[in-house]
Amino acid sequence: MVEVDLQKTQFTTAVAVLSIIFSLVIAPLWFIFQFDVSLFESTDTIKLLLLCPGISGPLLIINTFAIRAILAPKVLILSHADWAASGLFSSVCFYLPAVISFFHHFTLYGAITVAMFPEFVLLAIAAVIVRQQKKNNSLPNRRP
Repeated sequence: MVEVDLQKTQFTTAVAVLSIIFSLVIAPLWFIFQFDVSLFESTDTIKLLLLCPGISGPLLIINTFAIRAILAPKVLILSHADWAASGLFSSVCFYLPAVISFFHHFTLYGAITVAMFPEFVLLAIAAVIVRQQKKNNSLPNRRP
């Protein structure tokens, strides 16, 4: 059995692990419970736990690379802080429709649409920053 010494664990590593677990399991589980109760009640626990990372895993990966492109586009190595930030952002995307549903009722498809809106904003910001970085890097190399 592997022994883990929690005193040697860095704070950013612990936050990254908790954030990833939260965004891969808890946030999509609540999303399913909130917006598709019949799926939640008819599916057993193991299948739900396997379904949750399938829902949020692609978002987590996309968010990680988008956040890396925004924060430090020239650095190719992903850090624990990138994974922690992307996990928290993915969780916000899942909880945003739940908060808005207090004021306006959503169907499952409406909730998915609301959850994707912050994703599109994040990807647009990342695309603009990457494009600007490429433009700035290529300007000095041009000859008049």
